[in-house]
Amino acid sequence: MLDKATKLNSGIHITDTQSGFRAFSGHTYDAFRFKADNLAIESEMLTDTSKAGL
Repeated sequence: MLDKATKLNSGIHITDTQSGFRAFSGHTYDAFRFKADNLAIESEMLTDTSKAGL
């Protein structure tokens, strides 16, 4: 259910939105809000990357 909600919010098709594996270049730092608490950060990061066109 969380995968579907994250996909709808971010517009990105990912099969496992909560895998925890993330790797980004340093220059992408400003694209992220880092406001969410706990595990919600996973979904927030995907939404932020989508909005930034990454």
